[in-house]
Formats: sequence, C-alpha cells, structure tokens
Amino acid sequence: MGLNKTKIAIIGAGYMADEYLKVLSQLKNIEIVGICNRTQKNSNKLKKKYKIPKIFNTIEKMYNATKPDGVIIAVSPEIIKSIAQKIFKHPWKCLFEKPIGVNFKESKFINKLLNKNNLNSFIGLNRRFYASTKYLLNEISKDKLKNR
Repeated sequence: MGLNKTKIAIIGAGYMADEYLKVLSQLKNIEIVGICNRTQKNSNKLKKKYKIPKIFNTIEKMYNATKPDGVIIAVSPEIIKSIAQKIFKHPWKCLFEKPIGVNFKESKFINKLLNKNNLNSFIGLNRRFYASTKYLLNEISKDKLKNR
C-alpha cells in the first residue's frame, strides 16, 4: 500500500509559481492538481511544462473540482487581499509567497479573516536572507525608538 499524496493547487502563473512547480514536481508525495490564474496563456505554459491536469479561472471552481489539501498563492502583493477573501472560504492550508497585504491595515484585515475561519496559513518570506534586508534589520535594531 502506497502513501497518499498531498494534493496542492497553485494560484498565479508567473515566475514564482514556476519556481514552486520546479520543486514540487520533483517530490513523489506531492500531486499538483490545478492552477488558477487571471490569464490562460501563462496557465497553459505551466500546465504543459509540469503536466498539470487542469487550469481554472476562478478559485471556487478549482477548489470544488480538485479538493486540494493545500494551496500556494504566488500572485502580486496588490491582489493578495482579494485572493485571501476567496481562499479563506475553503479548508485548505495556505502558503503565501508574498507578504500578507501591502500595508499594515490590509495585513490586519487578512489576519482577522484567518482567525475567523480558523485556518492554517504560512508565509514564504525568502527575502529575509537578502543582504539588503539583513542590512536594514541591523540598522533598525540600532534605533532606540520603540514606536516605528
């Protein structure tokens, strides 16, 4: 008897979605079940490249057709809030590639949605290792002001 595969869906079809798919497609315990994007052109490229079974133009259709265990959200930060409002209607685990919201107000709103729906959500902040980010964190730590 084999192990059950974890079903993953992708929202977005740009550079970061492609990077995630490079890794996920190599994992034997992962099944990519669908991709959702605003434009079909980019979705079709990734579908062909990674042999993804289905593409969708709405999150609702993708969830209902594939019932994934998790979703990776790899979209531009400007649309994270609208995407969050749609994905949090479903009981899947969520990995956001981008920061949650473009500002603190948006982040608080999205956090309230998360708590209201009692969902597991994670953020992939790979930029925390950039030299510029490390430099900025070091400079901030020197600042004695508590309220920023």
